Amino acid sequence: GRPPASELDLKTARRLVQSGPPGSFDVYYHDDPSADSSFLQPSDILDISNQMSSDGNLGWQAPPGRWLILRFGYTVSNKSFPDFFNREAVDHHLRMGVEKLLPVAGKYIGKSWTHMFQDSFENGSPTWTQKFREEFRARRGYDMTPWMPVLADHLVGSRALSDRFLHDYRQTISDLYVDNWFGYFAKRLKGMGLKYATEAAYGCGSPVADAMKIFSCSETPVGEFWHTQRHPITGKQPTGGHSGVDSNSPGFERAETSVLGFGFNAVRLAASATHIYGKPFARAEAFTTWLHNKEGDYALYDPPFAIKSTADRAFCDGLGQIIFHVYSQQDDSDEMPGNVVWENIGLHFNRKITWWSRAHVFTEYLSRCQLLLRQGKFVADFAYWTGDTVPYEYPDRVAMRPALPPGCNADLVNTDVLINRMSVKDGLLVLPDGVFYRYLVMPPKRDTMEAASLRKIRDLIETGATVVLGPRPVSAAGLGNYPKCDDEVKGLADAIWGAAEVTGSGERKLGKGRVVWGRPLVDLLAADKLAQDVAFEGGKVQPDFDWIHYRTSKSDIYFVSNQTSESKTNEVRFRLTAGPGAHRRQPELWDPVGGTHRLLPEFRQSEDGTIALALQFAPRQSYFIVFRETGSASTVRVSGTNFPELKTALELAGPWEVQFDQKWFYPDEGKAGKVIFEKLEDWTQRPEEAVKYFSGTATYRKRFAFPGKSSKPSRLWLDLGTVKDLAEVRLNGKSLGVVWTAPWRVEISEALKEVENVLEIDVVNQWPNRLIGDSRLPADKQVTKSNYKLKPGDPLVSSGLLGPVQVMTEE
Repeated sequence: GRPPASELDLKTARRLVQSGPPGSFDVYYHDDPSADSSFLQPSDILDISNQMSSDGNLGWQAPPGRWLILRFGYTVSNKSFPDFFNREAVDHHLRMGVEKLLPVAGKYIGKSWTHMFQDSFENGSPTWTQKFREEFRARRGYDMTPWMPVLADHLVGSRALSDRFLHDYRQTISDLYVDNWFGYFAKRLKGMGLKYATEAAYGCGSPVADAMKIFSCSETPVGEFWHTQRHPITGKQPTGGHSGVDSNSPGFERAETSVLGFGFNAVRLAASATHIYGKPFARAEAFTTWLHNKEGDYALYDPPFAIKSTADRAFCDGLGQIIFHVYSQQDDSDEMPGNVVWENIGLHFNRKITWWSRAHVFTEYLSRCQLLLRQGKFVADFAYWTGDTVPYEYPDRVAMRPALPPGCNADLVNTDVLINRMSVKDGLLVLPDGVFYRYLVMPPKRDTMEAASLRKIRDLIETGATVVLGPRPVSAAGLGNYPKCDDEVKGLADAIWGAAEVTGSGERKLGKGRVVWGRPLVDLLAADKLAQDVAFEGGKVQPDFDWIHYRTSKSDIYFVSNQTSESKTNEVRFRLTAGPGAHRRQPELWDPVGGTHRLLPEFRQSEDGTIALALQFAPRQSYFIVFRETGSASTVRVSGTNFPELKTALELAGPWEVQFDQKWFYPDEGKAGKVIFEKLEDWTQRPEEAVKYFSGTATYRKRFAFPGKSSKPSRLWLDLGTVKDLAEVRLNGKSLGVVWTAPWRVEISEALKEVENVLEIDVVNQWPNRLIGDSRLPADKQVTKSNYKLKPGDPLVSSGLLGPVQVMTEE
């Protein structure tokens, strides 16, 4: 029987949180399933929404039996953002914001005001809009009403059919994101004379969507990477990727992807989108970080050397432009070190950091890297298809499955690009913008696929492509045209995988192409006699190094990074792009730290098209190896070695006169700030409290002679040993530049004299030591002003010129 409507307890019903304004409610019910069935049947589910009155009372006369009544409603989420699936919301958003600025901007639109940028998508996972059911029917070809109990954790038809509905539901959400928010937003801005850039595929509660298709709406895809990735509370490290699934969202508990933890690196995702959609370059929110941890890692004040390898890793992932996270706007006062944006997150990069007057050396390094990394086309052997399910994982290179061979690179390719942009030429998978791949790799864990994807894969193979097979699909991914869709998928699977069961490993021809299976990709390369793109000594890419490769019509450009804090020597083989003039390409070393480049005279050419070079790396050092056509019949041999040997000619021992900035040299009675160091040592180990807790700039001074300079034809260098954290060198009044990374040396050939030399070295450390020192003093004695506080017991940061300081000769 049916209890009175007033007794229906709808308050405890599971609620589906939706995006959009409050609207009418829909009520569904179904007959209680029989005891031997755990699934609801679509035919047993009826829509009784018209039985509800305007005041919310249900007036339905229930037939005899047990009934489960489901009431679905939607409302705005707890984040009060617009309806991302409704173009009217975009129009309203622009009308209330951007359009009000247009009359003021006037002639500056498209000039000084060029872009609108949307930061990482941190708006939860919206799941509904007013016309969602109409959109669903138009895009998926059937009515979703009988399947909506699945969104409340009730299986309909079967678990497999319920998962198919969830696939269609997620795909519809993805389509609405792309069509009604990101794509429509870009179209509207273009009509206003503005470009659109978005980081919208990443962030807390990322959208359930095809992330790379979202990036196709952006003038430049924008990713994100973190400097310190250990979570301050859990201590967890990232696992190499992020799926983008908000697992707390209704209807996504059985999603076929998983959150991989604190990935905090979406550069490769943005870079893949850049390559496959023909965008100019990828940007990224850079150096995001937790402020510090209990081990004393004050990451927000990290100097350039501390974050260099992080930047280099992002460059090797395909980054083309740094967007610092963050520059905190500071007031005009002299209060130091100023405020941080939040009090727990973000790199502190602004005009009140200790090394701001010398920050140009780091930004120039980044700019030089970015310039070269935007030349030519990305080189990759493998295209990893993400499959038909959204969202999908976007792992880094080491986490790709099946395993990416050492010394090779890859892009992720979504279904949109697979079907609409990919073709075959001369056995290669090519895209309209010039990027190409040798192999297409199918997902290793997908046994459901859409017929349209399989048709395209079959066509690619028949016209000459090589495809690495994954599991044979057993059914279509969704419910559209069910059950006929399964028959089509089975027929296409038989054509691609063969009618017989595929076991073990092997390959077979299909048209002009072939399929391979059950074989590690590294073995596939060997069978095809294809050398690794980059091969470090021993034949494997060592985890100590990272790299990326671009090609132009006449050049190969490799960026190679030593990711360790140790010096490394390695013979590295590079596979040059085949084509006219490839055998005449001369290896050069381009150093983005100083903006210099030089020929590398020592190299070996092999018949397989590779060139081997002996390379040396200082800690965290990186550079470009560029192969440019010489124009002659063969490469030009020049005399000399790739890395001339440096020998110590003179060590500059103590004593040193050290002048500290008096404003920050306290507590000290006279505040003279001058201290004699009998030997070079860490400031934090000194007995003087003013030195121990000093932050800022101190100038080391020393006089010395260098007899016999005139008889030395070799180049001369001043090696500073270890510096915490930057040093600007002046010799005999001549500025020789700022040293901020290894090798910590400057050339002094022209400035050095035989007789008395006057050496001055300005050394800059970080803010934490002074903040810790102030925390030990009464408030009226403190000089630092900031919303970022440290405590007396917090560990001090190693500081100063640690040496040894030596004059070196280049033999």
